Amino acid sequence: MAEALIGYDELFQQFRAMHVYLIHRSIGMGSRSLKGHPVAILVAGASYGVVREAIHKKEGAL
Repeated sequence: MAEALIGYDELFQQFRAMHVYLIHRSIGMGSRSLKGHPVAILVAGASYGVVREAIHKKEGAL
């Protein structure tokens, strides 16, 4: 189960990286989203894995 979650996390990180690249090419990194959020938030969120962060937090709690 853990390996499947890690695989999912890797695919999600690839999606995020491609999304950031698309944003960079189409509207630029200094732009804002339709909700008014800076694109920098998207870049910051793409720098970590969701599943891996949760696993490390869980291991630290043990």
